[in-house]
Amino acid sequence: MSLLDLLRGLRGSSHLTLSREGGRLRVFPRVPEPLRPLLVSYRVALLQALEERERVQALRFLEEPYRLVCLAAHTFPLEIPVVLTLAYGDAFPSGKHLEDVRRYLAPVGNLSGYLLWAGRNLPPPHRMHFSPTTGKWALEWRKGWEVIIEAQVRGRRYLLFYPEKDVHLWESSVEDGEVRLLRLHEQSPVVGM
Repeated sequence: MSLLDLLRGLRGSSHLTLSREGGRLRVFPRVPEPLRPLLVSYRVALLQALEERERVQALRFLEEPYRLVCLAAHTFPLEIPVVLTLAYGDAFPSGKHLEDVRRYLAPVGNLSGYLLWAGRNLPPPHRMHFSPTTGKWALEWRKGWEVIIEAQVRGRRYLLFYPEKDVHLWESSVEDGEVRLLRLHEQSPVVGM
């Protein structure tokens, strides 16, 4: 079971509401049986993407960029500081951006709080990039994402949320490695969307 399966399951169960209460994950109404093992596997990551007593519809985990990357980031080991890069700016007709790039070094244990605060108080950026100071993994989100790329290339793990037009460029740059794609509109084997 991967994060891709969880995101598909949440998309297919958009009627569900998730809540964090005293360190427990609560789901309303009843959890569909095919989704139960995914929620158990990703319980810790889901809890990190929720504030205490907050009720969130399942689809919001995919729609809210800061919440989505908070959930995704907690599938990686976070025992060391993470460099977070946020790119804001306006798009030109050519597709180029006039970027206002901000970089933060998120101390261990502070990433969730910052991302949830940012989701309430900052506009969504057009790009977010996370990587630990060791460079062992990378997580990137781009505005308008439709495809999730999960890859292991030369000992580095990638989790990328890209628009369809950017997927081929990234794939063609990978010479050898294991690459798995999830197009959000594809049928889910988890909940039979």
